[in-house]
Order: sequence, then structure tokens, then C-alpha cells
Amino acid sequence: MYEAIGRGLTLWARNIPLLSAITLTVWLPGNIAINYVASQSDSDTVTPADFWLPTGIETIFGPLCVGAVIYALDRRWQARRVGYVESMRAGFRCWGRLFITTLLADFLVGLSCLLLVVPGIILALRYSLIGMAVVLEGRSGDSARSRSTSLMRGRMWGVFGIVVVSYGFLLGLVGALYLALAFVYESTPMTDFQYSIGETVVDSLLDVLSVPVLAMLFCIFVQASGRETELEVVIEQIAEETPHAPFDNSNPYHPPSSQ
Repeated sequence: MYEAIGRGLTLWARNIPLLSAITLTVWLPGNIAINYVASQSDSDTVTPADFWLPTGIETIFGPLCVGAVIYALDRRWQARRVGYVESMRAGFRCWGRLFITTLLADFLVGLSCLLLVVPGIILALRYSLIGMAVVLEGRSGDSARSRSTSLMRGRMWGVFGIVVVSYGFLLGLVGALYLALAFVYESTPMTDFQYSIGETVVDSLLDVLSVPVLAMLFCIFVQASGRETELEVVIEQIAEETPHAPFDNSNPYHPPSSQ
């Protein structure tokens, strides 16, 4: 588990520009829309739009971001070239299966939370690897849920710790930024529109900094599913099939002998 955490953070750190570009493509417009609507509201109370608009954006566009990020992580983990356009295409290709599978899984988790909180948490942990099962193994529906549940056996509480610590840190950071933003808003002639821009920046930062959690879950999936072993076999096969070039020690006084 600790190895997966380290590898996930390293994988994310080495690919921050690509992963951030994918994330912001999906979430920056959504954050702009959410905060703009909130800034135009004359009511200080929570309205239905304050709930349904973020929920709708998350439900519809979230799978696109998750699919593209998982595909990019997998390609970069295999040391293969992958760009922004290719990753987004992959996200669109698997969007339908990921949307339906995630929607049903979220419904089951929500229903379990309404009945009893703890079973809902356990079910959410079991479904933590659904995205990888859909994007990387082509599964959907019950097959993806069963696959995730199987891979999570013996790993649930480790993942629970990762999620709690990661999001606890992120919420603390974002909370501090929001307090600073509110202080500036109260102590300066900042307009509501300018405040909504600040909120958009903070929300988008949270989205970008949430990607390491997905990267760590991806590395857990790699370990649990055996993809790591499969990659090692492929690398060995490529090494055996590639002819070795004559050794050259780059010493100009002793050039390599010609055969």
C-alpha cells in the first residue's frame, strides 16, 4: 500500500502539466458556471440551483475527466507517449460506459448511506476502482462493480486512510484559501463578480490537487490486477527481440572493435 502511495504521487508529479490540462478542461468551465450563477443570486439562502447545478456538472462531465486522466496515467506508467488530445479522445470513448456505471454505483452508495452510514462507506470503498475497471479493462455495469469489489479485498481500510488523509489536507488548504478570500472581500472594495473569480480559482485548484488521489488508486489497481507483472513480461520480450548494438564506451582512444 505504501509503495502504491509513493508511486502514485511520483506518477502525478512527473505529469502535472498533462493531468492539470485535462482536469481544467472539464472543471474550469463548470466552476465558472457554478460561481457565476451563485454571484448573480440575490438570495443569501441556499437555492435548488446551488445543489443541482454542481451535481449535474459532476454527474455528466466527471466521467469524462476521470476516463481521460486514467488513460493518461496508464500510458505514462507504461512509459509510452500520450498527449492531451489522445487522452481526451479516450475520455470521450469510454464516457458512456463510465457514466452509466458510475451513476448506478453512486445511487447504490447513496441509498446505503440513507439507510446506514457505515454500509454506505464500505460500499463506496468497494467501488473505488470502478473507473480503472471500465477504462482499462473495458468492463461496465455489474461486471465493473464486481471487479472493483474483488480487487479491493484486503485493501479497503488502506484506501480509506488514503482518502481521509488526502481530502482532509485538501479541505484544510482550501478552507484556509477561502478564509483569506473572504477577508479580502470584507476588507477591500472587491465586487461580487471578482469574488466569484476568486472562488473559481480556489475550486479549480482543489480539482487539480485531487488528481493525486486518483493516481494512487490507479497504482493500487496496478498492483491488485497484475498489470505490473504483465508489463514486466512485455518489457522482457521486447528486450529479447531487440538486437544489441556493439558496446561503445565513448573513449576516442579506444574505438569499438568492428566485427
